[in-house]
Amino acid sequence: MPPRIVLALLVALLVPSLSYAGSACCEFCPDQYQQEGQFPYFEVIRTRRLIPDTSVVTAEGWKRIFESCAQAERVNITASTNVTVVARAFLQLTDQTTPDIDIEYRWLLDDVPVGATFRSRTGDRFPHADDINIVLPHVAAGRHRVAIEARVMGEGHVDLRLLFITAQGFPAARFPADSRIDTHSRTIGTNWSLAGPVLDLNSPEPARVYFQGYIEGSPGDAFDVRFVIDDAPQSPFHVVIPAGGGLPLWDHAADPIAAGAHTVRLEARATTPSVLLTLEQVEAASAPVTLLDKTLPSLDASSTGSFGIEHQPLNCLIVSAGGDGGGTGGLGGTPVCGKYDLLIDATLPAASPSPLGASPDEYTVFGDGYVEIDNRSGTSGIVALTVEAIYEDGRAANCNALIETADAACPSANACATADFTLVEFAVPPGRSQKFFYVDPIHWGSAAPNRIRVWARSGNCFGIPAADVAYGRSRIGMQFVPAGAGACFSARDFGRAAAPALTASINGSKVLLETHVVAPSSIGSMEILRAQGEGSFSLLVRLPDTTQSFIDVTVRSGVMYRYQVRALENSANSQLPYFSVCGTPSPEVRITVPPIAARRRAVH
Repeated sequence: MPPRIVLALLVALLVPSLSYAGSACCEFCPDQYQQEGQFPYFEVIRTRRLIPDTSVVTAEGWKRIFESCAQAERVNITASTNVTVVARAFLQLTDQTTPDIDIEYRWLLDDVPVGATFRSRTGDRFPHADDINIVLPHVAAGRHRVAIEARVMGEGHVDLRLLFITAQGFPAARFPADSRIDTHSRTIGTNWSLAGPVLDLNSPEPARVYFQGYIEGSPGDAFDVRFVIDDAPQSPFHVVIPAGGGLPLWDHAADPIAAGAHTVRLEARATTPSVLLTLEQVEAASAPVTLLDKTLPSLDASSTGSFGIEHQPLNCLIVSAGGDGGGTGGLGGTPVCGKYDLLIDATLPAASPSPLGASPDEYTVFGDGYVEIDNRSGTSGIVALTVEAIYEDGRAANCNALIETADAACPSANACATADFTLVEFAVPPGRSQKFFYVDPIHWGSAAPNRIRVWARSGNCFGIPAADVAYGRSRIGMQFVPAGAGACFSARDFGRAAAPALTASINGSKVLLETHVVAPSSIGSMEILRAQGEGSFSLLVRLPDTTQSFIDVTVRSGVMYRYQVRALENSANSQLPYFSVCGTPSPEVRITVPPIAARRRAVH
């Protein structure tokens, strides 16, 4: 299976031609990637010029800062079954924001606020960045709207520069989740003690477990936290409560859990006599370990300190676009913003092939990480952190040669298949702090290994002198997540197949569907979707895209059905060569199966 080139966050910033606003034709938003099915997924990379209103001022109260576009009826989660949704957001503010102002954020599901209110405070260095997260354990099958609101506390305003928002769904019946909030204050001493509500996970099969959380306390308080599953502590993190008083957390269990009942808790211990926590939100979600009885690739890696700055990220995609205004490296390894420190170098293995020799499914990648930061300067600085993926297919030798050559330049976009699995820029105060981050790339190559490298640097991209930064412990965990049977992926409106023609008629007691795909291909397919009455559409059958007729023998008399057809073809756009992109759906057709006529009784 060929790799799909992820439209990295930095590409959206550096190459405006890849981001279109106001596209009027398409079912999906022009800045949104979306996968429908058992494992629904969406990703939005919204730069400043795509944000309808970038400013939030005090007098406005709660204001919607993110939702999907009107063309998609603001829908961004389309699930074929009851699902757990794990949502993450990176929100970046410009230097037009009022310094030292308090901000609050909250998530909404179908326009109803859910979970904790996240509190933050800007400093005097920009771009300022905030992270928020939530686990939604039981989201019903159908179409849903995930959104974010913000409000400013105090006199002033905030100005948005960048939104990077993702959500990954898992079938809730197979992969349970839990999310609970405790608003009672609790004092944490120097021994490990409970730091929030206890969660229950009753898993019907082995699973990987991902933790999220949010805690509030006094700014500057330093202490250790760790997640514990079934009395088995995970590695602890040292954290410092930031200026706003709230801190989001991410972590993962290094090993899968067995099927059965499990408990999850958050623990903390103070490095001073005591600290006071005033709110704790603790969350856990589970994810698959296997697909078709084969283990899904995953990694868990950690290190301490830096491996140095001799080498730099390759990111050939950015170099080919002329990304020398900072970027993630390349061009001789000396971008104007300074050089990156290499923090982690690990491998995400290839997926096991199916009996036919192909990778068994389409994948997204899901994970999280953590970096300890010590700013030894007297003032705040800006740190950029990136997770680089190098797809080690037939070009691996070229990639390795570039990696081992100091200050090597990437000769072309095709020299290596590379991408950012995350790229975040954020302010760091003097002293110790930390950065929790997440990785959620869209469809990506799985037939070959991926070399995963975590990088961080403090530079002067924003006119701010580089800070004297040292890096402590770093950790990253990630895995492939399958798309699942009947999944449908849209790479925005790039290269999507046109809507097929569709007619429906009654054939006896069945429904005859006649279809025509505009440009069928030897590897393309076609999906017929069906809804009963006014219910949600679900996948009825997947057929070769050359199919011209199909008889639905599963209908019932007296019932009205709605049908749609869509083609799945490789993207025709050379910039985004995704595999099996959903075509534009046909207009729906409606048909009612006639009731069975009453039989006349014979007269003797």
